[in-house]
Amino acid sequence: MISPGGGPPQAWVVVVRDSGGLGDFERLILQQAVAVVALELMRRRVARETERRLAGDVLAGALGGRLDASGRLHLEGRIKDLIVTGGEKVVPTLVEGALCAHPAVADAGVVGVPDPDWGEAVTAFVVLREPAEPEELRAWCRERLAPHEVPKRVVTVDELPRNAAGKLIRTRL
Repeated sequence: MISPGGGPPQAWVVVVRDSGGLGDFERLILQQAVAVVALELMRRRVARETERRLAGDVLAGALGGRLDASGRLHLEGRIKDLIVTGGEKVVPTLVEGALCAHPAVADAGVVGVPDPDWGEAVTAFVVLREPAEPEELRAWCRERLAPHEVPKRVVTVDELPRNAAGKLIRTRL
């Protein structure tokens, strides 16, 4: 989760409150201006782009997050990565953060796996630095996360799929 305290310098943040019920996890569109002179042009372009994207409810690459009571922006991940389990929303990066805080976990990736009862089941893939049982990791998560965020399944892997920039490739989990 990123909380810069506001948007990046010379950036516009458009918060789109979703009538579909995203709750605190809202759609965000960030657009960075390249020069101060371009701010007015950027404002107009962002307005047009936002309107275009919302017209078809297609926000490819849209970020999700929330604004707190003081107006600080908290980025929590991409909308497309959001897991819906039992009608509840789960932000994978929050679950990954809890798992990576465990001393035995070197790395973690979390995805939603289709489930007939829950819609999606929160499933964690972990790289261990020392032995740990899946139930131990689930218990660790139960102490730190909401019940719907606790992984239903924990799978140990040798490494997580990452691109050249080091970004997790969730589609390969």
